[in-house]
Amino acid sequence: VQYNCLGNLGRSFEEMAANGWMLEEISGRTKFIFRKCNPKKIYFSVNIFPEGSEYDTHPSEANLEYNEFCKNAGWDFVCSSGPIHVFVSENADAEIIDTDPVTELKSINRLMRPQMILNAVMAAIGITTIAYNLTINLYAFLMHFVVFMGVFIWGLAIILFAFKTSGYLLWYRRAKKAASEGEKLPEGKKISFRTNMILLSLMFLVMSVLFIWAGKKFESQECFYMIPIFSAIFLVLFVSRKFLQFSEKKKIGRDGLKVITWVVLPVLTVVLINILIISLVINGVDDTDRKTDLISDTTVFAAENSDISRFEQKKWKFGSFILNQYNYTLSEYTDNKLSAEWNCQVYETRNSSAYRRIISDVKNGKIRIFGILFDFNQSVVPEGISHDGAEVYECKNVSDVGNYYEYLIYDSDTILRCGCKSELSQEQFDVICRDIVMR
Repeated sequence: VQYNCLGNLGRSFEEMAANGWMLEEISGRTKFIFRKCNPKKIYFSVNIFPEGSEYDTHPSEANLEYNEFCKNAGWDFVCSSGPIHVFVSENADAEIIDTDPVTELKSINRLMRPQMILNAVMAAIGITTIAYNLTINLYAFLMHFVVFMGVFIWGLAIILFAFKTSGYLLWYRRAKKAASEGEKLPEGKKISFRTNMILLSLMFLVMSVLFIWAGKKFESQECFYMIPIFSAIFLVLFVSRKFLQFSEKKKIGRDGLKVITWVVLPVLTVVLINILIISLVINGVDDTDRKTDLISDTTVFAAENSDISRFEQKKWKFGSFILNQYNYTLSEYTDNKLSAEWNCQVYETRNSSAYRRIISDVKNGKIRIFGILFDFNQSVVPEGISHDGAEVYECKNVSDVGNYYEYLIYDSDTILRCGCKSELSQEQFDVICRDIVMR
């Protein structure tokens, strides 16, 4: 039910009554409850009572006075939902319950204003979220299908908010003109509740299929986690609605109950789900450390003058989508103590725009690695180290804990940063390029 689309609602109730179904209750502006009756010709009047509230579970004194006024005019009260009141009469000549068009328009505008403000706020949040993910959080957007879908869904939501807001503003412009001329307010256009539910269900189905496809294609468990997460939203809304219907039937609670049911629970659910999504992306549900054997020949990394060395290799996958990124660590232990470590950060993408952005950010020192910020604009091409088809840069960081060397290596679609506490030899460099970069 929309406040500016009540004109045809009464005629729909009349058709239902003629077919043997009498309106009994309106629940939450989205559900009409009918009871079986003998087919009869009756007349309905659907009106807006400005003092009515969606959060009233019991008729207020003002509501009762309004109902009594309409009864004296020949109309019997049927039911109400917030400011929407429905009356019925068997007399075709009953006095029409009508209000001044200017007063009616003010009432509708006052009732619609919170929804318009909410649309504007949600659109602003969506625009901010999209801007954040396309700038500051760009790498998460490129590496995680979940973040990409979040931006896509927010884009659809913004279009929906804009469509609803612009539709009402256009109607208000026509209604204001009609009211100033003393004419009846025009009927607004709306999408039926059933159509909304069908579109929502189709969107959920499409998203579920996409998440399953992405989960298999990119080997990302976080995509599979999104299906029950989105299902939780529908579950909470369903439970909230049933709880509200139960509370109204049992006549328990008043304003606070509806506020909790329609505002607190859904908002709290959305907040918790967003926190869960962020935690999944940050922690990486599918990025568990796992032992790897990317480097098969570790002897070239063994410390000199040491016969007791062992190596551990670990790989952390951070994301796999438009941009693949993972960290690789080769640790050397001598006498069960960490003696040396080589840390590699690898980016892979076939998207030319993403590739250029990463190269620019890495060279300008916008990406930290292991807490150290390197500016490769101050780097040099290392002597004695090269690899066919790749550009190589070396950057040295001097600190209180010693020197730290950072290497930047990239070819047509792979970018690697390798950091260690000692300079790489050509042999070590060849192994890294062969087994990690050019594998």
